[in-house]
Amino acid sequence: MGAVKDMMMDVEEFVYNFYDSDGQMTETIPVIVAKAKQRFGVSFGEYAEEVLRGPEYDMRQAEMEYRAELSLTEDRIPF
Repeated sequence: MGAVKDMMMDVEEFVYNFYDSDGQMTETIPVIVAKAKQRFGVSFGEYAEEVLRGPEYDMRQAEMEYRAELSLTEDRIPF
């Protein structure tokens, strides 16, 4: 049980770091999601995105954002 509690405390601390004392987010959703995936893995990052965006989030919009992000990070052969 201690490991689960430790993980929950890590997640809680991670989340609190993205809010100011007035409860306003201090980072954009894509940045938070990227950091969540890096720290806790892809599954947690995707869950975090669902929570942050809410139920009204359009999956088509998510795919467009994903493709735009890929086009920015795609490595190309320089010849």
